[in-house]
Amino acid sequence: MSSHPLPEKRKIEPSAGPVEGGGEPPYDGDMEKRVEKLEASLTAIKIDVAVIIANGATKADIAESRAATKADIAESRAATKADVAELRAETKTDIAELRASTKADIAELRVSTKADFAELKASTKADIAALSAETKADIAELKASTKADIAELRATTKAEIAEAKTAIILWVVGAIFISQLLPSLLKLFID
Repeated sequence: MSSHPLPEKRKIEPSAGPVEGGGEPPYDGDMEKRVEKLEASLTAIKIDVAVIIANGATKADIAESRAATKADIAESRAATKADVAELRAETKTDIAELRASTKADIAELRVSTKADFAELKASTKADIAALSAETKADIAELKASTKADIAELRATTKAEIAEAKTAIILWVVGAIFISQLLPSLLKLFID
């Protein structure tokens, strides 16, 4: 780092007129005190500027830092490109492996599904045949039972009809008999 020289102190030439004129500010009696304060502040500012110049970066430092940053960026860019290319190659390989594995799994699933469907079809046919046989047996049993119930009902109905016929005949005969007998009885009692 190079240090910059401090600028030379400029001398202030006294003006033609007196500083203390006893008039209004800025030319009143406090002007000397104000100038002393300014000089003290200027000294502090010079020290601060010297510290900044001593600790600050030079053009060469900035150029060196810029070149190092550019080199780091170029190196990072090259490393990133290499990483991306490697990742791309790995991804392609993984995708190809996954595709082959998936095709094999699908083919295996297709074969097992066909076998499962064939087994289910055979099982269903057997279940349907068994159910059909049971249903036929149940229908035959129901048919026989129904025939027996109908025959029994017929016999019962015939017996009840015969009994009802007999009751009706007796009632009609009784009604005719009473209708024939009643006028004769009335004549006997009335006379």
